[in-house]
Amino acid sequence: MSTRRTLLLLTLVGVAGDAPANPVEIRTRVESHALAGILADDRDTGLRLDALVMLRLPGWRDGGLIPGWSVGLGLRAGSWIGVPADATPTTLQPYDRPYNGYTFGGLTLELSADRDRLTAEYTIGGTGSWSASRAVYNTFDDARGFAHVTDAETNQNLWLTWERAFELLPADGDGHLVDLRLTARLALGEVRIAHGLAATLRWGWLRSPRPGAPRDSGAEAWVYATLGLDVVLFDTLIDGPVFDPDPYLVTSRPFVPWGEIGVVVRPAPWLDLRFALRQRGPEMNVPAGSPVAAPHGPVTGLAELGLSF
Repeated sequence: MSTRRTLLLLTLVGVAGDAPANPVEIRTRVESHALAGILADDRDTGLRLDALVMLRLPGWRDGGLIPGWSVGLGLRAGSWIGVPADATPTTLQPYDRPYNGYTFGGLTLELSADRDRLTAEYTIGGTGSWSASRAVYNTFDDARGFAHVTDAETNQNLWLTWERAFELLPADGDGHLVDLRLTARLALGEVRIAHGLAATLRWGWLRSPRPGAPRDSGAEAWVYATLGLDVVLFDTLIDGPVFDPDPYLVTSRPFVPWGEIGVVVRPAPWLDLRFALRQRGPEMNVPAGSPVAAPHGPVTGLAELGLSF
């Protein structure tokens, strides 16, 4: 690198401010009915895998391009797979959830302030037989009916999220903290068109490494509960392809309530672990007289690992 370019880079970093202590964040997440353990029933719904690599840009929070906000840029990749409640038959099951999937890559922009977080994400990938969902799912379980996966398409989506936190019981140094988080989500595109609202109540325990240290520099443990409602206009994992014929007869329900309980443990500033159980309400409409009836939605387990350095 030339001397001129080096000086220019150092000048930009100096204007922006000091770099975050851990500017690179990696998060991986798995959601499956198998992780729900004894609470899971025999109705499978598929598997969700995704990973995010986020770069926290230096010092913008202290006054820069966006005063008062920190900025993160990320890359995401994942595979979402949907299967019928019984994935063992080799015949077409038109009254159940389709064999479908969405394997994608995406770009993420995140803006964070003291109480607010705004996230915009664009994803593009293949659905149906282009999603490689059969190969991914059969790594974990046996789904013989994947011969009836929906037609291949290339689909894209925009995902917007806003979250605001309210401290109900502030913590001063070590101690307990209770907060409430309100979240609004909007999905627009060929994969999902939906709007969602959720409220999360969290109870946490914080321990600082030394007196006067920043709150996020010590150990944390959280227990939380979430209630949410999704308003769904289209979901390709249930409604099938956007443009091609769909042999399945089910459609997505317009209103889907859901709840989640979980725990988050952060033993060090560079490591956090999360495990949760999620219960969704009925997600599908089926024709009258269908042999498949789901009185409630699936119970799934969710495991997440976060690393920063």
